[in-house]
Amino acid sequence: CMASSSAGTSMLGAAGSSVVPLRYGECSSACELASSWKFASVGDRGLFGTFAKLALNAQGKPRIVWNRAEFSTSSSASAFHFASCDANCTSDASWTSGAFLPLTESLYSKVGRNLSVDGTGRVHFIYAQRGLHYTTCASNCTLPASWSAPIKLVADSGRVSLATTASGQ
Repeated sequence: CMASSSAGTSMLGAAGSSVVPLRYGECSSACELASSWKFASVGDRGLFGTFAKLALNAQGKPRIVWNRAEFSTSSSASAFHFASCDANCTSDASWTSGAFLPLTESLYSKVGRNLSVDGTGRVHFIYAQRGLHYTTCASNCTLPASWSAPIKLVADSGRVSLATTASGQ
């Protein structure tokens, strides 16, 4: 069993700080018992960010996209972040993460299942931001330059789901 969670805020940062961890968890057996789960902090979701989406590559390794949002009276920042782990994923140090796409509006989306990893390891992502957009990444997905230029699919942002075949279709 695997889960992404925003539960708990004490793993990263001091109490009262604006660091709010996005957490990933695994359980290999007796998953109905809380003591069977192990968690790692993947990255900072900010005070108002969330909407984490989890997908597994062909080898069963987790890939996560989330919206990190921070708003204050002096500034606001919101961006999609990507994180991946290939081994020992219940250790914070095993995760690589980074912002890859800034958001220009605070509304995330009504998008349902919007993250998929095909059989070749390519990540596919659909998001809503003044319309529905599609982008993809083959490697180094924590870097903005690794993602394709977003393609606007439609002008509205209704509910959608994304799935890919093993060959990337």
